[in-house]
Amino acid sequence: MTEPGSFASYAIGKLPFIIFFFIPVFTLILWLTFGRTNYTYMEHLVFAFHSQTTLFFLMCFSVFFHYLFNSNWLTVLFILSYGIYLFFALRRFYKQGILKTLFKFVFLNVIFVILAITTTGLAILASFAVY
Repeated sequence: MTEPGSFASYAIGKLPFIIFFFIPVFTLILWLTFGRTNYTYMEHLVFAFHSQTTLFFLMCFSVFFHYLFNSNWLTVLFILSYGIYLFFALRRFYKQGILKTLFKFVFLNVIFVILAITTTGLAILASFAVY
């Protein structure tokens, strides 16, 4: 490897593809978690795309404001705002009570973090193999 930063740039450039292929797995978890609803897998998929698109836009704003103000607290604020948004989106879309939604929200976030770490690790290994 000639430059250490070139691999990192290569791996980061693949993140949108990783996230795109990760959404159906997250949708499956949504479908299993909220299985007693009358929604089909495709309706859960639309919800997952919608919520991930919101996260993408918030992260874009976060990067923009980070360069503008050179502050990490705005990134934390955007991540917290996404968490609040996701809780209310789950509550509104699945029409469940606050406690039930809160329990499922925490469960989904724990599963999401585990899957994100696993997927990132696999992506890095695949990037090593391809790079």
